[in-house]
Amino acid sequence: MVIIEGEVTDRTSFFGTINFYRLKDKSGEIIVTTTKSLPEMGLNVIVKGKINSAFALGNQKLLVCMEESIEKKDKKEVKEEYQKEGFEK
Repeated sequence: MVIIEGEVTDRTSFFGTINFYRLKDKSGEIIVTTTKSLPEMGLNVIVKGKINSAFALGNQKLLVCMEESIEKKDKKEVKEEYQKEGFEK
């Protein structure tokens, strides 16, 4: 189980059955798959899930996080955390 936090920067749904979104933080990006509705673009979230190398793209495997739960973060709380760590948002 992993817990990741970041901003939703992209989201895609295929026929309402395969949903995934891109989550970005200061260290990079990861694709998150979900069976639930997709979070809004620009929303800051905390995701609990499992890491899986489910997608092969040519000779590379793409790491994804399979979402088990998601929690929205308050924008004020996110801003305070970034400022505390010396980053500007």
